[in-house]
Amino acid sequence: MESPRENEHPRILIVDDHEDNVELLRARLESWGYTTDSAGDGDEALTKIDQTAPDLILLDVMMPKVDGMEVARRVKGNRRLPFIPIIMQTALDTTESKVEGLEAGADDYITKPIDFAEHPGTAGEQQRPEQGSDTQTASGLHL
Repeated sequence: MESPRENEHPRILIVDDHEDNVELLRARLESWGYTTDSAGDGDEALTKIDQTAPDLILLDVMMPKVDGMEVARRVKGNRRLPFIPIIMQTALDTTESKVEGLEAGADDYITKPIDFAEHPGTAGEQQRPEQGSDTQTASGLHL
């Protein structure tokens, strides 16, 4: 497994089975200076994470093959991986779903559709990472 190099832009893995959601997030995040990659299901995400650990995972919950809850459990349970913040982004908005997501290993939980004005610090402030934000995750990713 490769780890991110310090001189590269932070890499965010977008995991969602709906291509429209992936493209919306990709456009927004890349406009803020992040590098993005995507996976269409949990199996693909786990393979990509094992090959090259991202700096952050934006993870849908309801997906074919392996769902987001299980992806979070496996990522957080894999001691070979560095700490990777996971933000679950889903249409499930019940308190029970949020608790389940956080217990599975998510570091934050936001509901779709993502309102970027409501969550600027969650999905990325409206400044590029190289401009120096005051908020930094444990992996060094500026949000």
